[in-house]
Amino acid sequence: MPFLTVFFKSIFSLFFLLFSLLFIFFSPSIFALSSKIQPPISYSNNPTGPTNLSNSTDHYSDQSIWPVITHGFALNHHLDNPRVQYFIHYDQAHIALIQAVLNNSQDVLYPITQAIKIRHLPMELALLPAVESGYRLNIESNSGALGLWQLLPQTAQDYGVLVDSYWYDGREDFLVSTIAALNFLSDLNNQLDHHWLLAIAAYNSGETTVKNSINQNMAHHLPTDFFSLNLPDQTKDYVPKLLALSEIIQNPKKYGLVLPNIPNRPQVSQVYLTRQIDLATAASFSHASLNTINKLNPDLTHGILPNQGPSYLYLPIENTARFKFEAAHHDYDQIWNLYEVEPGEFLSTIARNHQISVSDLEKINNLSSIDLQPHQTLITPLINNNPHTNTHNFNTPTRQSDILKPNQSLSDFAKTHHMDFKNLVLINGLDPANPPAAGSRLLVS
Repeated sequence: MPFLTVFFKSIFSLFFLLFSLLFIFFSPSIFALSSKIQPPISYSNNPTGPTNLSNSTDHYSDQSIWPVITHGFALNHHLDNPRVQYFIHYDQAHIALIQAVLNNSQDVLYPITQAIKIRHLPMELALLPAVESGYRLNIESNSGALGLWQLLPQTAQDYGVLVDSYWYDGREDFLVSTIAALNFLSDLNNQLDHHWLLAIAAYNSGETTVKNSINQNMAHHLPTDFFSLNLPDQTKDYVPKLLALSEIIQNPKKYGLVLPNIPNRPQVSQVYLTRQIDLATAASFSHASLNTINKLNPDLTHGILPNQGPSYLYLPIENTARFKFEAAHHDYDQIWNLYEVEPGEFLSTIARNHQISVSDLEKINNLSSIDLQPHQTLITPLINNNPHTNTHNFNTPTRQSDILKPNQSLSDFAKTHHMDFKNLVLINGLDPANPPAAGSRLLVS
């Protein structure tokens, strides 16, 4: 009998593994909104650029995303809890505010739900950015948490996110931050014995705070569920806010909420480039407003795609084909670089030496004053004959790429090109939980 028990358990485990792999294989990817199987394009005339200029939505429908979300709800919403009821009534009394927050999710909700489905997580987590940031990509807290998921610098770095470089902060990159936040939440859930409410509480107040409270209750023979713990006031409200919002979205008519019309398909395209471009040029090429492009790309600190680091822009999906067409038919060779201000140097002198107007130099560097400090760093156009330009870091006009071979893992690909695995993931915007298909072209520099 013990032998049969082990045998049947093994058969069941094998069946579950095969089922999971089939689900992942046939499920739409978080990166379905990007053209992963296309080579990175250059915005100069590029004869080897992509042949398909549109993002296919053949695998998607105009079905609303909300049934997909509510169907994936998996948590007990504890509607009998007074604190949950308080926030339900509060939200109902401020339903216009809830409506505005959900309107902010138009561009990001689809990729968030896809990342959650791939990881088999509770779909309530798709609503966590509503509590964290109101679905705003560039909001920063007093504690230094930043972006859609309000990631702290150390947490972001622990999960492979490039933080607060002069060019880029991945906490404001909605795909990169989503991957990091969900991986973090998954780890917290594993470390807290798969109690999701405790994991969500730990996301807010820290794992140590939650574990200390659990240990304190255990020492006094008290229950250790979320509602029984002595946690900071903010955390005591944090989880009920999420549960209340989940209940309202599950029953919108009951609470007088009109859900925004968000289809269950990508709204944004992730476009890869092999050369620098500024967002104003990207807006011109795509025929989208600069405000729209800025809103989707707050991770680019100065509105310029760097030559090192992330190599993609986010564009409205309806503007992507136009952008690729215009980029392929325009020669745009401006390269931006980092410049260190010398003692006694004036902004007007730097602007003249770099063939840029003072006003443009002020704008690109977010300067509120023309007064400069010695050794201050500025972004300037690259002038080859400028002896003070740090050309060894950012002057590569094009970037190298290679094809992912059949049966080649991302780890093997990184080793082949003498790359750090995390850097490969970063510069290509990859989700290790959902690697690209064989034949995908990946940047290697």
